Amino acid sequence: MKENSQAFNYPAAAMGICRDFPEVATDLYFFDTARKAYVPSHPVAARRLDTIAQAQENFSRQLAEFMQKLHGDKSSCVLAGTQNDHFIFLYNGPQNGGLLPHAPHEQRMHFILDHEIGHIVTSTGKPDKTKSATLHEATADVFASLRHIQRFGRKTGAIEDLLLQRAQRLVSLHGPRHPEHFSSFALEKLLEKLPATDVEYLTPRQTAALASRIAGEHTPADFIVQKLSKAFIPFKDMLAAGTGGDDPYRVLAAIVLGGTDKDIFKWGAPVLRGYIDGRLGDMRVGKEYIRVNTAPFDGSYWNAVRRQITEKEFTANRDNMTRTNPAETPPAPAAKISPSPSGQNG
Repeated sequence: MKENSQAFNYPAAAMGICRDFPEVATDLYFFDTARKAYVPSHPVAARRLDTIAQAQENFSRQLAEFMQKLHGDKSSCVLAGTQNDHFIFLYNGPQNGGLLPHAPHEQRMHFILDHEIGHIVTSTGKPDKTKSATLHEATADVFASLRHIQRFGRKTGAIEDLLLQRAQRLVSLHGPRHPEHFSSFALEKLLEKLPATDVEYLTPRQTAALASRIAGEHTPADFIVQKLSKAFIPFKDMLAAGTGGDDPYRVLAAIVLGGTDKDIFKWGAPVLRGYIDGRLGDMRVGKEYIRVNTAPFDGSYWNAVRRQITEKEFTANRDNMTRTNPAETPPAPAAKISPSPSGQNG
């Protein structure tokens, strides 16, 4: 059933998760890091938490310090305990520059909470240093996306926004977290499968199983994602340095349009288009904000870049079609446009 209220009831959401996944209900401890408070979800879990606090001398202090850090960072996470239990921390407050910044608060909170739960209830979502880091994050994103559809329907645009946001962070930000959270390959396949999938009628366990299957089949190996991330380092360096004007985006245009790597173009092109059209927002990394262009770039150079993106996308789509229709002759590649020197807008 779709939920229409804009308010987010964290206790009700936590209890709903316990009903959906009773096998882990007594092993989950929910916390609101915006209010730095425990959120009751199950009486047995509450008693277990009290027992832990009484048995471990520094537990309450360490818990308070950790919540204070998450409060300052406005961030959420899940941590595994020592008794097959889990601590779920959700920042239930405004998150400028965070995940799904344009979604209503209720949708955003449910999505983030389901993402963290996806790390617990799916077979491939559990963090494991011996396995793919990208896979467990992609699984959590796909699980949260499926739950989002079940709650709010298929037309919110949230999954499409997340796909682009994950690509934006891979292309734009330094650090290992962004390749690990690059779920766009799996989200793309989820969107392709939706017309033939009755997501709304899946049980919670079926939802978890489908998330693992989609992510497992369509998430590339970590080294492939890391290689893709490294291709954009010159652009990341300029953003991190706070370089103004359109100089960073000229560098990004050269990376996206100047090579032959299909994945660099596939994921770099929509991010580049978003930047030059002023449609992508600033990004938050912990307490730091990475400021980006928010106004369209004009002039003959940027218009030429826009045309080349469109031409290369058309060529890529035609090439994909010829794989299923070998008799069709693919067109000649589009002419390359080299980014002009800084400051020349035409």
